[in-house]
Formats: sequence, C-alpha cells, structure tokens
Amino acid sequence: MRALHNFPRTDAFQIDTLIDEVIADALRALRATNRPDIWTLALHCSPFRHTLSVSADTRSNSDEVVARMNTFSRIHFKQEIEDGNFASAQLWQANAGRNMGLADFDLPDLATRALPETVIRGADFYLSLTEGMMRHHPALLSCCADKAPVLFATSTADEELGMVWSAR
Repeated sequence: MRALHNFPRTDAFQIDTLIDEVIADALRALRATNRPDIWTLALHCSPFRHTLSVSADTRSNSDEVVARMNTFSRIHFKQEIEDGNFASAQLWQANAGRNMGLADFDLPDLATRALPETVIRGADFYLSLTEGMMRHHPALLSCCADKAPVLFATSTADEELGMVWSAR
C-alpha cells in the first residue's frame, strides 16, 4: 500500500503498466545503441506534450555540457564579483557535478509513450515513476557504464528531474 495519497488518484495499475512499457522500450533502445558510457538515466513526463519518456546521458556528453556551462557562468560570475554584486554572483556558480538538463542529454527520449488523459499528476504519480525505475533497477543498470557513479532521476511536480538518487 502506498504511503502517500493525493486524491483523486490515478489508477496505479494503469500507470505502472505504462511505466513498465516505456522502460522496456528504452531498454531495447539502449541495448541497440551499444553505448557503454551511460551514466545518467531519467524517467520524466512532459506536461506540454503529455508524455512519459526515458532519456539517457553519457559521461562524455555530460562533461562537455558542464564545461560549456561553467565557461559561460565564469564570465558572469567574474563580472558580478568585480561589480561587487555578491548575491548576483551566487546565481553564476560553477556546476561541480553533472549535466541534469534533459534538453542537453546525449540520448533524449529513447522511448516515449502518451499519458492517458485521465492521469492525475499528484504525489502518487511521481512516486510511481520512482518506484518504476527502482523496479527495473538491475536491467537499467546493466545498460550503464561499469563501476561508474550512475544516477537515476525522475520528474516531480515542481522539477523536470526533481528526484535524483545514486543507482550504484
């Protein structure tokens, strides 16, 4: 039984089945790409397209994206500090981690399914996304870089990728 409830609830069976299908499609696509350097996998929904998708990013792409972001940010950070705007400078801090912007993922929308019109995107829906990734953890991890610090992520009500956890 789920601990969180957000009424009216979406039919859990319907959502879990859809999640399983989109992850199965993504696993087939990931295996077909034969990309050994996958290190971020995301199950996300698009409120604009009303879809559920799986996207992946590679270590090499993430490193390149972060380097570009940091080059851009460094220019603005330096200017804000020179102008004495500490609060504004905080907006331009370096990304010390990895790319978590879906638009910049190396393998966006590996698999996509339309969400039923009846889906209610409440706490139970977002919990189901995370549970789905966890349910398929071994299969998803088998498509990722060996011994890499793989992250899994899912959408939340407020963030494109608001739930992020270590898969290994």
